[in-house]
Amino acid sequence: MILETLRGDGGDILIYSENRFNLENNFRMVRRNIGINNPMRLHYNEVCTFINDTQPKTVVAYRLLTNLDNFDINYVKYGQQVLVSGAKEVIYFDPIYCVKRDGR
Repeated sequence: MILETLRGDGGDILIYSENRFNLENNFRMVRRNIGINNPMRLHYNEVCTFINDTQPKTVVAYRLLTNLDNFDINYVKYGQQVLVSGAKEVIYFDPIYCVKRDGR
């Protein structure tokens, strides 16, 4: 996953994942005014906060597509719900979050 803010005021951020199933140690944030040599560690929940705020951003993530008629996205464990063209969709920050099951 990559998330980039688009303010253009020098305080923009870049968040990226390292493709590990670790909610505490998978995501890094780089502040453009500080530089790329000092990435900050982010928890999965902090990334969700950045996804859901109203600030303009570019996000590259994995989208869940299914042909199941009765699929309820409210029961998705590691996906994040977003509103796309008025419809709820589920995105995943990394493929491992799509396939990860408890205890495996």
